[in-house]
Amino acid sequence: MNKIAAVVKYDLSNYLRLVLIAYAWIIGLMLGVPTIIHVIGKGFTGTAETIGAQLTTLSFGAIFVNLVLIFYCGFLTYERFAFLIQNGVSRRTGWIAKLISLLVLAGVAIIYGLLANMLSLMGDQSKNVSFYWSLYGHFYKNGVLNILSMILTNLIFLLLVAAGGMMLGALFALLNRRQQRAILVGIPLVLIVIFTIIGRMVSEKVITWERIDNFIRFVMGDTGPMGHLNPVVPSIIMLVLMLACLAISRWLNVRLRLKRGE
Repeated sequence: MNKIAAVVKYDLSNYLRLVLIAYAWIIGLMLGVPTIIHVIGKGFTGTAETIGAQLTTLSFGAIFVNLVLIFYCGFLTYERFAFLIQNGVSRRTGWIAKLISLLVLAGVAIIYGLLANMLSLMGDQSKNVSFYWSLYGHFYKNGVLNILSMILTNLIFLLLVAAGGMMLGALFALLNRRQQRAILVGIPLVLIVIFTIIGRMVSEKVITWERIDNFIRFVMGDTGPMGHLNPVVPSIIMLVLMLACLAISRWLNVRLRLKRGE
C-alpha cells in the first residue's frame, strides 16, 4: 500500500504539473491575448465585455484540453514502466497506482466542469456550455439528481477516455518503433475502408439510415414518449467499454518488458 501511495504521488506530481501548464497556455491564448489586443486597439473601454465574451470559448477550450490531457496521461506507458520496474515497483502496483492517479485527475476535470457551468446550473440557460446539460439536464424532476447524474456520467466518460489511453499506451509499449509507425499509418486507412464499406452497405440497402438512426438514438438514451434522453443508457454503455479497456490494459500490462537499446 505504501508503494502504491508513493507511485500515485509520483504520477500526480507529473500529471498536475502538465495540467497547470496546459491551463496557463489556454488562459493566455484564449483570454489574455484577445484582451491585450482589445486594450491596444480600443483602450480599457469595453474590456469587461471582451473578457466576458471569451469565457464561453475558454470553457469549451479547457474541456477539450481536459480530454486530451487525460487520454495523454493514460497513454504514457513505457518510460513510466521502465522507471518503476527499475526501482522495484511491480507491474500490478504500477497499474493500480496509475488508475488511481487518473481517477484523481478526472476528479480535477469534473470540478472544473462544475465551475465552468455554474451559470447554467443557476438557471441562465443562454450561457449553458455543458453538452450533458443540454441533452440530459431535465431527465430527473429533482435538480439535485440531475446535477449528481451529470457528475457521475461525466466521470464515467472521462474514465473511459483514460482507460482507452491506458489500453492503447500498453499496446504501443509492446511494439517496436517500426510497428508503432505502421499502426499510426494503418489506423486512418482502416477507418477509410470501414466507412467505405458502411457507405456501400447503405447504398445497397443492406442497412438503412433508419437503422443507423435508431442505433444512435438508443446509444444516446432516447426514451421515446418520455420526452427526454435517458443518461443511464449511455452511462452503462460507457461503463462496459471502460471495464473492457481496463481489462485489456491489465492483460497487456503484465506482458511489458524492458526493451534493449531504448
